[in-house]
Amino acid sequence: MVDQPLHCLICGYERGGTTLLSELIRQHARIDGRFECGFLLGRRPGDYIHMQPYVDNLKTAWRVDDRGLEYICASDSWMEMYRRLREVSILPDKTVSLYDKTPRYMEFLKEVMAKVPVPCVVIVRDPRAVYHSHRRHGPTQIGPFCGYYINYARAFNQARQAYPSRLLLVRYERLCVNPQQEAERIFDFLGLEFDPAYLSLSRRADEYVSLGINTQAISAYSAQLSPAEQQEILTRTREFSDWHWLES
Repeated sequence: MVDQPLHCLICGYERGGTTLLSELIRQHARIDGRFECGFLLGRRPGDYIHMQPYVDNLKTAWRVDDRGLEYICASDSWMEMYRRLREVSILPDKTVSLYDKTPRYMEFLKEVMAKVPVPCVVIVRDPRAVYHSHRRHGPTQIGPFCGYYINYARAFNQARQAYPSRLLLVRYERLCVNPQQEAERIFDFLGLEFDPAYLSLSRRADEYVSLGINTQAISAYSAQLSPAEQQEILTRTREFSDWHWLES
């Protein structure tokens, strides 16, 4: 079997469900990873040594020291970066394949996917829910937020035109409402066998994860956003109304 240091990419909106998705995939015994590393946002591997906050993520979540960071950045290819990351990181099994969960890849998805020949799972969420999550972490204006939401969505469409067979779109809400059906679809796309027990997210949980798959988070925004705010967000993002979650 050919060694494959990187199995897949995971991206989507910040605070839009990428952690839930990555932890689901991480339940498989042959896949592992940690918090976003962002390798593929650079033009070449050596650029990474100056890329924050990703370097700090690597040191904290992957437990890579300065010597290991220099070793990784001296790679002559993107795949070699992942191979070296696996070698020097905290991961207990050095033979697993990695996932790289970095939400911002979605903004540059076509360019990112040109760098590594692996599948990519993109998770999207109703813009009202994403806005609510962003606003909980600090002041957020609807206009700039909707611009960000649309930019990411358009970048996804560009990548889908270039790499249709390597992209899978996942709706956060559908994953919560029909977890087994959606999980089976994700694992099938990635060429991995699925076990319903994975839905408990109990395997290899660590300090970076305290979440589950449930329907409560789908419309949590409704009690916090006024009807006028919700309508403005829907109107501004109507170009991607297919991603609006309209409950019956």
